[in-house]
Amino acid sequence: MSDELYLGDGLYASFDGDSIKLRAPREDGDHIVYLEAGLYQALRDYAARCWRVDGEADGDSPSRFPNYDDAPTDPHHGGKVWKP
Repeated sequence: MSDELYLGDGLYASFDGDSIKLRAPREDGDHIVYLEAGLYQALRDYAARCWRVDGEADGDSPSRFPNYDDAPTDPHHGGKVWKP
C-alpha cells in the first residue's frame, strides 16, 4: 500500500494497487470508502459538472483537478498532505 496522503478536513487517501482508499477517522472507528477506477471516473465527471466554469467544456479544466504526485510531506499528519 502506498503512503497515506492527508487531503484535509480529516480525510486521508491511499492506493492499494486496485482502488483509492478514502479514510475518515472517527471516535467509533474509521469510515472507509474504496474507489475503483470506474467509480473514481464517475466521481470526477460529477465534480466537473459541479465546478464547471462558464465557457469550459465539462471536465476539460486540468487546473481544477491538480496532480497530487508532488504533494509535500507533513509530519504532523503522518504522511503527505495536499495543499490547494
